[in-house]
This record gives sequence, structure tokens and C-alpha cells, in this order.
Amino acid sequence: MPRIELYEGSQKIADIGLPEKKFSTGSVGYWATQKLEINGKRYQCQFQLVEIGSRAPQAIVPIFSIALLTSPCIFAKILPRWNS
Repeated sequence: MPRIELYEGSQKIADIGLPEKKFSTGSVGYWATQKLEINGKRYQCQFQLVEIGSRAPQAIVPIFSIALLTSPCIFAKILPRWNS
């Protein structure tokens, strides 16, 4: 399972596993949700990685996604799968 590490500056604040998911659109990828504490405030975050072109051709349905970054010092690093 791939994972994402979140850092605030040089301090790791989360290590989140991304289980495989088949989305209702038919696309496949990875998805996870996590609650975090940053600067004393609690946040809920979601991660979604969708394989481009993984959905079987169907009628075109527009999908919109908006991402809001709340802190410029938070960054994510996508890492390879955990060793099992």
C-alpha cells in the first residue's frame, strides 16, 4: 500500500497509508482520510490518487475538485509501498 508522509517544516506530523479504491465512477486508484493537529488546531484531510484513463469509456460526466492549502509550510511526500 502506498503511503503519504506530511511534514510541518522538518517535523513529520502524519504517515498515512493509501488503500486501493474503486470509485463510483469506475476509475481505480487510492483514497484515505485522516484527522491531524497542526498548530493546536484539528483538521480533517483527504487524499485521492486516481489512475488517469482507468475508467471504462462511458458518457462524459464533468467532475470538479477544489483543493485549499491552509498553510504554506505543510507539504506531502508520496512514498513507495510499505514492506509487507
